[in-house]
Amino acid sequence: MKIEELKRDNFSAFASLTDEYTRLNQINAVKYIEHMAALSNTDIRNWDIKQVFADQDKEGLLIVSKTELNKRLFAHKERVEQKVDALKVLSPKDLDDLKKIAERVSSELKKKALRRLEEHKDNAESYQREVDKHMALARKAAAELEIYNSGKLKDISGDICKVVEKGFFKYDRIVDGKVLRLTTINDVVLTHKDNVQLIDMSLNLGSFAVEYHLIDGRVTVKAAGRNRFYNDLYHPHLSSYGEVCWGGARQNAVDALASGDIVTLCDLIAYILSAYNVRDAYVNLVNLRDHGRSREEWRQQIDPLAISLEQYAYALRPRSTTSRASTETTGARWEAVPIQLPDDVIADELLEQASEDSGSVEVDDVF
Repeated sequence: MKIEELKRDNFSAFASLTDEYTRLNQINAVKYIEHMAALSNTDIRNWDIKQVFADQDKEGLLIVSKTELNKRLFAHKERVEQKVDALKVLSPKDLDDLKKIAERVSSELKKKALRRLEEHKDNAESYQREVDKHMALARKAAAELEIYNSGKLKDISGDICKVVEKGFFKYDRIVDGKVLRLTTINDVVLTHKDNVQLIDMSLNLGSFAVEYHLIDGRVTVKAAGRNRFYNDLYHPHLSSYGEVCWGGARQNAVDALASGDIVTLCDLIAYILSAYNVRDAYVNLVNLRDHGRSREEWRQQIDPLAISLEQYAYALRPRSTTSRASTETTGARWEAVPIQLPDDVIADELLEQASEDSGSVEVDDVF
C-alpha cells in the first residue's frame, strides 16, 4: 500500500484497529517514514509501505521502532537505486531491442500455450470417446450377464443357420467344445485390375476356415486347402497368424466381437476375403500369383526338412533280426518308422496309431 493511500481520509487504513494505542503508533510510524524520506531526499511515492516496513511478528502492522524504520528505509533505498543504475547502463537501442525480443518471446509462448490447449482438448475428447466406448461395452456386458442369469442361452445354432443360409460359409465343427469352425463353400477368387501397371488378373486363393473362439470372442481365418503361400502369407488381408486386417470395418468388427454377433462378423469376413485393396495388403496379389506355392512347396523351398517334419512323426520299434548284416553294421536294436500325420490326429491318437501301423511292441517316443 502506497504512502498516499495510508494517509488518505485521516489514516482510515488503520480505522479497523480497535486498540487506540496501536492505531496511533501505526500513524506515527507512517509520519516518521515520510519525514525521514524527505530528509534523505528519497522518493517513496511508489513504495509498498506495508511490504517494506512490515512487522514480521504482527501480521498487517508496520514496525514502530525508529531504528528499525531507518534501517529498512535506507536498505530499500539502496536496492531501488541499484535497479535504476542498472537501467542507465542500457542504451535506448538496447531497450528497444529487448522490448522487441520480449514481444517475440511472448508471441511464441502464446502459440505454445494455444497448441497445448488444443492438444489437451483433443486428448480430453479422445479419452471421453474411450470412456464412452467402454461404458457402452460395460452396458452390453451387463445386458449379457442379465441374460445369462435369467437362464436364457444364446442361440448359437440359430446364428450358424443364418450364416450358412447366406451361401458363403458352411458349418464344419465345434473344436474342443469352444471354437466354432466354418469353412468357405467355394474357393476364394480375387481379381485385380490396374490400367497404369497393365494388370488384369484373377487368382484362386483356395478355401478358408473361420475359427471363432466362443469364450473369449477372438476370431482367426486359417488356410483350409488349395491355398497359395508367400512368406507364410496366404491372403492379402490376413496376417500369417490368421489375424484379419479389418480396414475401414474395424469398429464394426470390434462391436460384433464384443457382442458375440457371429452373423455380422461372418458378413465382414466374407467381404474382406472377397475384396482386394492393393494399398492395404499384407502381400501383393501379383506376388502371390508369381511366387506363391502350396504350403508344402513353399516350406520345402525354404527348408527341405520342413515337409518331412510337417507330414511325418517317427515311432521306434524293434529292428528286424532277419538281417544279421544290418544289425551288426549299426549295432542298434531299434529303428525309426515314419508315420504320416493325418490332419486331424492329435498327439495321443498318433501314438496309438503309430503303434498299430508299425506293429511295434512299444512306442517309445514321437519326435
